Amino acid sequence: MSPTQTCVVGLRLLAIWFLVESVLAFEQGVAASPYNREYFGYLMYSSAMLVVTGVVYQYSLPIAKSLLRGAPDVPLQSASQDEWLALGCSLMGLWFSVKALSSISANLYVLSVSTTLVKEDKTMATLGYYTVQLFLGIILVLGRNGIRRIIVKARGR
Repeated sequence: MSPTQTCVVGLRLLAIWFLVESVLAFEQGVAASPYNREYFGYLMYSSAMLVVTGVVYQYSLPIAKSLLRGAPDVPLQSASQDEWLALGCSLMGLWFSVKALSSISANLYVLSVSTTLVKEDKTMATLGYYTVQLFLGIILVLGRNGIRRIIVKARGR
């Protein structure tokens, strides 16, 4: 597969996984508060995520082409084992990141409309958990060299 085709497949898989996680977050929210004001929030959040997921899935080819400007459209040689390991770690990182992002955005919305202190404490703990999961996902996506480049740029060298 060419790099563009690979990126399109990755974007579509990301969109599908984001859809699944958004539906699960909606289901958990409805189970937690079926007749509450937060129910409407979960409904609005899930509706917005359906639109975003549909756009990413439908327009994955133009998005991939814009991300990979100048990449050749010819199939590349087979990769080494180290490259496949890096790809697997990146995919796991995307999985962690998407799961964390969907849960963080849903919990932030619930926190903004919540009226009870008990739920706010639980939501803050959940936000902390998913923030750590997001950072682990970013570390897996960037890999050792990507993190090193970020640290060097942050130090100004």
